[in-house]
Amino acid sequence: MNATYGLELFELALRKETESMTEAERAVYAQLSEHPVTQKQIAESERWIGTHPWHEGYESDTTTRSVRQIVQDLRTKHKVPVLSDRRGYFFSNDEEQRKAFLERHVRSAIASMKTSIETYNSMKHIVGENAFFESMLELINREDNVQAEL
Repeated sequence: MNATYGLELFELALRKETESMTEAERAVYAQLSEHPVTQKQIAESERWIGTHPWHEGYESDTTTRSVRQIVQDLRTKHKVPVLSDRRGYFFSNDEEQRKAFLERHVRSAIASMKTSIETYNSMKHIVGENAFFESMLELINREDNVQAEL
């Protein structure tokens, strides 16, 4: 296969993958690669995403919030495997990197839920029991026991 034909196939696959995306989603998608790019870098290069006339000329996080939402939409609506870490957003073919990304999200979700459970436990004498929190408390206790056994 010659290089031109390979590039044409890649461009065809890219057009097919992005045809259902909004203009903003395509713009963010185009910024992503295997090299991390921060939400601020994306916002600076695509200033029109999420900006409002009254924010022009002012330092605002309106655009970076929009970038975060667009990345989330790429992940959930379009099933684009966008990874992120402290360096930024990126694609990866490395299975270990993808697993580490998911493990960080699991740990973060558990920590967040533990904080919510602590708040719930301190407030339930005032507001009463809640089935959702009680079931989450049970799951977290089960997970803690599994982790302790490892």
